[in-house]
Amino acid sequence: PECIYGDNTYNEKSDIYSFGMLVYEILARQMPFTEFEEFIFRREQSIDPESLKDASFVEHLKSSGYIINGSTVIREEFQIQRIKTAIVSEHLRPTISPKWPLFLQDLMRECWLNNPEKRPNLNQIINLLD
Repeated sequence: PECIYGDNTYNEKSDIYSFGMLVYEILARQMPFTEFEEFIFRREQSIDPESLKDASFVEHLKSSGYIINGSTVIREEFQIQRIKTAIVSEHLRPTISPKWPLFLQDLMRECWLNNPEKRPNLNQIINLLD
């Protein structure tokens, strides 16, 4: 979080925060923060059904992140600035499932501590995972 707004405090502890996010992504099989609906802007638009017969147009929509539902196209976008603000100001973190191994739950929480100096170092993580 300390790097989000260009703070010059990037160091190993910033990488430790990122490592915790990677652990989350592997366990959750989704990007962090997608569970927070309030940060997703949903845009729906009706489309002429005839235009959906054009395979290249449909492929363009899909490659641009749209979901086609009948004659409606839907795109969900993260409100990146709101998420960044919540991460930094409100200490927002992804939701950790109680079904995941306890030591990995604890590791993620430690990697995401607000104070970078209190996060574990790489050697501590290696020892935990060994």
